[in-house]
Amino acid sequence: MRIKLFSQFLGACFFASITLAACQSDAPENQTLAASAGNGKIVAFVTQTEVVFTDSTTRAFPKTQVEDSVTTFFLVRHAEKDTGDNPRLHPLGEKRAKQLVKIFENAGITNAFTSPYRRTLFTAKPLVTALDLDMNSFDPRTPEEGATFYLKQARGGRIFIAGHSNTNPQLVNYFIGKEVLPQIPEEQYDDIYVVFVPKNGQAEYWTLKYEVEKGYSVEK
Repeated sequence: MRIKLFSQFLGACFFASITLAACQSDAPENQTLAASAGNGKIVAFVTQTEVVFTDSTTRAFPKTQVEDSVTTFFLVRHAEKDTGDNPRLHPLGEKRAKQLVKIFENAGITNAFTSPYRRTLFTAKPLVTALDLDMNSFDPRTPEEGATFYLKQARGGRIFIAGHSNTNPQLVNYFIGKEVLPQIPEEQYDDIYVVFVPKNGQAEYWTLKYEVEKGYSVEK
């Protein structure tokens, strides 16, 4: 695993204060920007063309997603963390991080980014190791032009991001161009945001859910 620092990335992390808003674009042709792409279903795994759910149903990516001009972002929050300053993952969080390998190992991920904290680094580590990718660390305090710069450098890529309860919704809102997502509740770790960012036109996002394999309980 190789770690690099891209301090110019993810300037959208401090984009704005978040309020819950409608997730449709003002333009009629963009009124399919659904907040929940799985309708409560649980993701089993992601391929290069579709999402497969645990009930064996599927949802195909937008046709334009296969074009080189579309950049796809997969955003997850860090997994359950331990206590203390800059904590590592809780055992349940470690299990969740391993689950991400099963979900994304065949999704065609080309790049991986995390914030420079243990909880995000160790959330991404199993997947990054399995795919033999560089682990790029972003600074969430950087200005928004950093996100624009990275899009220019990786146009058409598939980017995995392990972020935080505030940075992930803010990044989605930045790409969509409006406040569509609130901050993730503190106790919630099971969201996957998929954002399709075309070179021209309106970005689209999906909200998906995933879970840790059954049979593991957290001691109170």
